[in-house]
Amino acid sequence: MKKILYFILISWIPIFSFSQEEIEIYVSYKGAAENPGTIMKPVKNLQQAISLVKKNKNKTHTIYLFEGSYYSPESIEIKNLSNITIRPYQDDEVIITGGMEILKNRTRFVKGTPHEKKFKQEAVPYIRMFDLKELGISDYGKLMPHGFGRHISSPAMELFINQEACQLARWPNDSTVQIKNVIDEGSIPRHRDDSNRGGIFTYQEDHISSWTNEQNIWLKGFFSNGFSENAIQVKNIDAETKRISTIHPCHYGFKSTGIQRYYAYNILQELDTENEYYIDRGNEILFFYTQDRIEKIQASINATSLFVIEDSKNIKIQNLIFENSRSNGIYITGSDNCELYYCTFRNLGAYGIWMGKLFVQHHKKIQDNFFLGKENKNWLTENPFSLDAGKNNSIKYCKIYNTGAGGIYLSGGNRKDLTKGNNIVENCHIHHFARFEKSYRPGIYIQGVGNRISNCHIHHTAQAAILLKGNEHIIEYNDIHDVCLDVNDSGAIYYGRDPSELGNIIRYNYFHHIGNETNNNLDADLIASIYHDDGACGMEVYGNIFHKPGNQAILIGGGNDNHIYNNFFVDCKISIFADDRLMNWGAHLLQKDSTIAKKLNLIHFSSPPYSEQYPNLPNYFTDHVGVPKRNVVEKNIFCNYEYLFGANGKDALEWKEDNIYMSATPHLWTTKQHDRSFIPDPMDMVHPPNWRHIILKKIGIQKDYTKHR
Repeated sequence: MKKILYFILISWIPIFSFSQEEIEIYVSYKGAAENPGTIMKPVKNLQQAISLVKKNKNKTHTIYLFEGSYYSPESIEIKNLSNITIRPYQDDEVIITGGMEILKNRTRFVKGTPHEKKFKQEAVPYIRMFDLKELGISDYGKLMPHGFGRHISSPAMELFINQEACQLARWPNDSTVQIKNVIDEGSIPRHRDDSNRGGIFTYQEDHISSWTNEQNIWLKGFFSNGFSENAIQVKNIDAETKRISTIHPCHYGFKSTGIQRYYAYNILQELDTENEYYIDRGNEILFFYTQDRIEKIQASINATSLFVIEDSKNIKIQNLIFENSRSNGIYITGSDNCELYYCTFRNLGAYGIWMGKLFVQHHKKIQDNFFLGKENKNWLTENPFSLDAGKNNSIKYCKIYNTGAGGIYLSGGNRKDLTKGNNIVENCHIHHFARFEKSYRPGIYIQGVGNRISNCHIHHTAQAAILLKGNEHIIEYNDIHDVCLDVNDSGAIYYGRDPSELGNIIRYNYFHHIGNETNNNLDADLIASIYHDDGACGMEVYGNIFHKPGNQAILIGGGNDNHIYNNFFVDCKISIFADDRLMNWGAHLLQKDSTIAKKLNLIHFSSPPYSEQYPNLPNYFTDHVGVPKRNVVEKNIFCNYEYLFGANGKDALEWKEDNIYMSATPHLWTTKQHDRSFIPDPMDMVHPPNWRHIILKKIGIQKDYTKHR
């Protein structure tokens, strides 16, 4: 009440001095739909507040939310509106949630019930259950295949205990097992085989034979190579022959060469460890295991994005928490000058923020088993140039973690005419993401033309920190570490297979402790900090620090016109790896109907604006095609490396004489893993002429001197 009286007093003068074009609307979960939205009579939820905005479209609105958790089972939509600010009232904590809270007194132990016999005896004392039907929960979602080569699939209903995402009961609990032998690879969508035939392989663990009476078992893992994780449903387990048959195929088929590994989940009898759960769909009961003190139980109900901003302008969302949707936190399309500021996105099923359209709407439910192979065909015919993200949008000082897929999908601009989007992600902390889908679900996916990622801290994920597509993007001053932790043949920043994606800049970033060092060896794993894959061209890489950057700091896979200069490499197995793959095993990528040829022809690579912006591009197929050229390495410092360059790198690189080489780590270098304070200033060492300073204090999240609440 003191807050309300104080606000009324300080607002008395502005009532007379401010233009009546500015309207304030108040929201409280204790409000009512029929209220006018004043501070004393607030409406009950955001959608009601937005309905009031629609009555005065031409005016500027600020929507204030009082402290509380606002449950939204469907998307909150802002469409064809402008000049709206949404924020908490004063310093109130406001949560927008797609999850229903389950009170502890609505749960009970399974011990002493007919369900007790379904579980391992030692687990029974810690298993609780609640009746979904009694709580009015009827939509549990559907378990679907997901992973490499498929669109993002929103997970089925998830359980969260004490703000931690729980795991569908799995085996093994904290490890994986290997395929023994492959009997049938199944159909291979990567080879344009759309017959959708599952595979057959054998197992060696006797424990798996005990599941023959279980229903709806799923497998998740790397079934063919080390970068393409898939989740697929079991069709049959033959305990006599120790064979598993699957309903769904994997993008590259099934292999048994030694790196394949998987675990099984959604198995009732495997409910035996902390924060596992299982939904008995036939009996409409959810079982979960926990020995910890229960403070809060939530189930994700909303199967769409919590917030949708479409065809709108000047929308500002500040200091809100978005959680527990099965899909994205916020979906933005066709909108300009929107700002997300100091928001938190956690425990979501897909991405924290999705900016721009795809060929299926990611704020709506996703169809089962939709392969990217089919998307690629559409990409070549439907809308290849612009994802209609809008322009001049910004995401600043946001926190994103525990998302099912990635952190932010950032797009904008038009590749047809190289119009820039000028959308930015700045000073965001993105970590522990891709818990549900691991393959190609990065912290930030940057797409389109002329967008920027600056001063972000990205860490702890199975695969990439940043995936890149498009032109003229800038990635700068980011602190990236502990990524590519559970994959092979991947990069912290990755792009490739389109030589027209030119003009991108990666500068003044700190890459360190990339990959899993226990697996990072030269013979088996291919992990790089910057991965120019399969003919990627035309990137500037300068002013970066590479410290323990994977087994290759930079990989250039047969591309041209990459300029690597003014970087500091320290403790590298291979500093720069380069090859001529397009002249040998990758030559198929240059054939008439290949991916590269189609992408170049699609953007009319020999005509303006591409021919004017990138003078070497029109000669791509006539200037010794496939031979890597004009990859310049100059003015770098290489310190304590095992190999300066790898493969046939010297032939693929123009290695200048002004690089500096040091055999030992500088004595100022710290042994503390993530401490940046002792990185030596190259001005204190021998350094190349015209060296550009790498200013460490500018790297990573910066203090916000303009912060206001």
